[in-house]
Amino acid sequence: MCRFVFLPFLVIAFSSDLLAQEVNLKQQFVEPLWTLENRGFIEPESVAFDPKGNKLYVTNVNGYTKNGLGFISRINGDGTNLELKWIQDLNGPTGIVYHERKLYFADIDMLKVVDTSTGKVIAEYLAPDKTPSLNDVAIDEHGTIYVSASNIQTIYKLHEEQLVPFIRNEKALKYANGIHVQNEHLITGGETLHLWSSTDGRHLQALTQKDSMITNIDGVSVDNKGNIVISLLDDPRLWLITPSNNYMPLDDAQINGIDFYLNADDLYAPRINVEEKDYKVSAYRYRVIN
Repeated sequence: MCRFVFLPFLVIAFSSDLLAQEVNLKQQFVEPLWTLENRGFIEPESVAFDPKGNKLYVTNVNGYTKNGLGFISRINGDGTNLELKWIQDLNGPTGIVYHERKLYFADIDMLKVVDTSTGKVIAEYLAPDKTPSLNDVAIDEHGTIYVSASNIQTIYKLHEEQLVPFIRNEKALKYANGIHVQNEHLITGGETLHLWSSTDGRHLQALTQKDSMITNIDGVSVDNKGNIVISLLDDPRLWLITPSNNYMPLDDAQINGIDFYLNADDLYAPRINVEEKDYKVSAYRYRVIN
């Protein structure tokens, strides 16, 4: 999941030797601000932030199946006033975004919309394909919603009150996962990282290769320096891909992040240690100087 941060440009001059070496930036780190642990989260997957209301919304999968046990937690931006099961009776909610007092989130085979003023589901959009395994959600500057579907190598677009296939690509969208959109560009995670046109769905570039260290990509975002920030399913650290075509771990912080929200200096991350079934939600101060 990814969350959208609009920048004046997105550097796309990536090449096939992108991962040739790791490089050191002048400074890079995530500074812990607060953590909620042992508070009842179950498989927290993704987080959305309402900057005006200063609220975080965290999806809790609680079984990646249609079991009615999934829920969304609501938290103040400073980590206080946790409402653990603010919305209940969901079916494996994953990616989520906030836009104009509404939450849009993936719920197995539906995109659902919640009015944050009432906590009620006000719309449901069923995917047209069977067992799509909807994963992440992103929104562009025009309010258009995009949804990744992991099982069927597809990106949907919400168009005229329907989820319609926007991109289908068996290779480039294998295990389609986190998505990020800005300035007419769409970045998709999964087995590999790819760049697309968000206007017509054209494939623009492969940003990583499946035989590189950057694989099994979950969360995707772009910081205000033009670095692509990603989380990996097989590495507890966040990683950085720089505009100069280099890659590196952001630092050694063992975040165990699935999806995350990044906006300027603020980074919020649901955290899952699968082996220990340890579930947390944390906030960090994000600092990178290229």
